[in-house]
Amino acid sequence: MTLHENDAVQSSEPLLKQNHSSETNYGTLPSDKQNSIEVHVSAEAPQDEVALNLAKVGDTRLIFAGLFLGIFLSALDGSIVSTIYPRIGSDYNASNQVSWVILSYMLSFTALQPLYGRLSDIFGRQSTLLFATTSFFIGSAACGAAPGFWSLVAARAVAGIGGGGLTSLGSIIMSDLVSVRERGKWQGMGTLVFATASILGAPMGGFLSDYFSWRYCFYINLPVLVLTFYITITKLSNYNVRDASAHTMKDKLKKIDYLGSVSLVTSMVLILLATSWGGNLRPWSDPVVITCLAGGVVTLVGFVIIEAKVAEIPIMPWHVINSRMALSVGMANFWASMSSLGIIFLVPMWIQVVLGKSAATAGLYIIPKFVAASASSIGSGFYMSKTGKYLGLTWFAFACITVGCLGIVNWSAKQGDWMYPVTLFLDGFGMGTGTTTILIALLAGVERKDFAVATSLSYLFKATGNVLGVSLSSAIVQGLLKQRLESVITGPDAADIIDRARKSITEIPHLPLQVQPMVIAAYEYGLRWAFAATALFGLLALFSSLFMKRLPLRS
Repeated sequence: MTLHENDAVQSSEPLLKQNHSSETNYGTLPSDKQNSIEVHVSAEAPQDEVALNLAKVGDTRLIFAGLFLGIFLSALDGSIVSTIYPRIGSDYNASNQVSWVILSYMLSFTALQPLYGRLSDIFGRQSTLLFATTSFFIGSAACGAAPGFWSLVAARAVAGIGGGGLTSLGSIIMSDLVSVRERGKWQGMGTLVFATASILGAPMGGFLSDYFSWRYCFYINLPVLVLTFYITITKLSNYNVRDASAHTMKDKLKKIDYLGSVSLVTSMVLILLATSWGGNLRPWSDPVVITCLAGGVVTLVGFVIIEAKVAEIPIMPWHVINSRMALSVGMANFWASMSSLGIIFLVPMWIQVVLGKSAATAGLYIIPKFVAASASSIGSGFYMSKTGKYLGLTWFAFACITVGCLGIVNWSAKQGDWMYPVTLFLDGFGMGTGTTTILIALLAGVERKDFAVATSLSYLFKATGNVLGVSLSSAIVQGLLKQRLESVITGPDAADIIDRARKSITEIPHLPLQVQPMVIAAYEYGLRWAFAATALFGLLALFSSLFMKRLPLRS
């Protein structure tokens, strides 16, 4: 929607804090020569559209730079920790419990991320982003200084609260600053930033832990977060909250949907615990796993009822949850994320076990996927900006994921090396394109006042898919691996050999020589079926996207 001078309603705060003139200007999108850009957003309260100041391109770009820094750090954190957690376990003599370092961050990141949309509607974008940045800063500092293992786990949970907010709020604020039609370009830039951080994280973590200390992997976040603080405080405001000074903190706290928030967070934590433990640390039949899964489903149903019937200002409005576009986009995002994270988790394992490569070399094999995802995300953003079309491109993208994963299913140690980058590039192309187009489709399908909560809903599906993609892929590999090993390895030491082979792939070279080929063949068998599952997830993403509507992209 374009705001004109005659029908504009002035907001109590400008979108961007201006350094010079306080004059408010409204109108059509200026030309490049005017060096400015128009911004649209609606108020948190049920009022008319809020007319906002024109923002200078330089300031707008600086805000985007600050948002990208937050996204970069959030992605870098996850990538670095996946490299250093064995060293952390050794230093604390807690190798058997070190998975909690990753799990605690994952739980708070995923469970609390969907709350940021509505909270930023109530408290303002700047205030909520500052809260997320502060949480990530405190969590990172506490991780680096953690005196014990469980204090590190707690600090990771605090960092996860901030990491989830940096990611989702970055997307929400970008959607405020630009039109839906132009949004894809910036989403592509964000994907490039995320992919770059994911690639750099592993080698950076290895370098810092080898030559300094793993604690510096957390300390390096702090100076960058200070810069993010500065940009947020000086260049951003609570532009989306009308008459913010007229509402006390008590008034704002009354608007929070506490029942909905508690039920959603509880359900997410229980479901994530069940799927992380099931088939990995505990069998699926374990009472703890069953209880967590059942409790998660029950509280999730309760959350839906609360949002539809009870909450006055729901964190996830029923008309958004129940809309065809939001559901189809959410499910496509969910299945695509499961497929993508499954591939990222499984491919290095295949390269190390089946091809016998080092962990560092295995990490290089996955780079074509990240490169393709970044390039295709940017390309699809420009395509949508130029044509205003997204539906056919979305279907093509998810078809590419499916075909790419089917190619990975047919990997063999005897095949040509060209097969690895080609199939991973195809999968990455589909993922980068698909995740960009479905976000734009979602924004096209909801009113601007629902952008924040709709984006949070999308990130909820995505984050949950990420977690389940890794946990279910691991469960498939471990379950089939155990089944195959028990059928081929016998003798008095069979149980010990099987246990060693399942716990760590680095143990394979230290197993008896006659057993090693059996273990490698069993891993190959389990990995092939897990790859087949990622292809199925890609197909389900394609099926979910068939229910999306063809809508115009507002410019």
